[in-house]
Amino acid sequence: KIYLSFLRNEKTGVKEVFQQFKNRPDRYIIASFLLTALSLACLLPVFGCGAMTVYFSYTGNELATMITSCIMIVAMIFSMILVFYFAVKYSQVYYLYIDHPDMSVIGAFKESSRIMKGNMWRYIYMIFSFIPLELLVGLTMGIGEFFLVPYMGTVQAAFYMDVNGEFQRREDEARRLEEEMGPVLSE
Repeated sequence: KIYLSFLRNEKTGVKEVFQQFKNRPDRYIIASFLLTALSLACLLPVFGCGAMTVYFSYTGNELATMITSCIMIVAMIFSMILVFYFAVKYSQVYYLYIDHPDMSVIGAFKESSRIMKGNMWRYIYMIFSFIPLELLVGLTMGIGEFFLVPYMGTVQAAFYMDVNGEFQRREDEARRLEEEMGPVLSE
């Protein structure tokens, strides 16, 4: 909420941190639970292969242990890709709750999925662009996080505003006002 308010030039303060929990906090809890359950469901094949590997290792069957270990590695890679896919696809759920206080949990997931169509690679690129900055934070022994976390939050909020069309609406409104009133500054 703070990052969106900042980008919208609205008044922000410490009270903004918990303000969203006053209006149906169950939605945030349910959304977090669903995202966690989805991640764990994607990891189930890894847990199954891990259990089979331990069983075969315990029984002394080296060939089966090696095969299930290889399958587990492939399952782990596939599961990580799936978890990342769903995390990106539903990354806008919490922002949608802020803008639409009456939106249902399923509605927020559907809308997040809709607005991320065609924007997933942009989001992934944005997230990966933070990696070098995070590495630099390591050089500061973590002190750089005080600057990086607000930057990352603001960039993600700006991404939401962009994919939601808010920046385009502002630009169109400014263009319309300029056409109606003429240029504000003479050249």
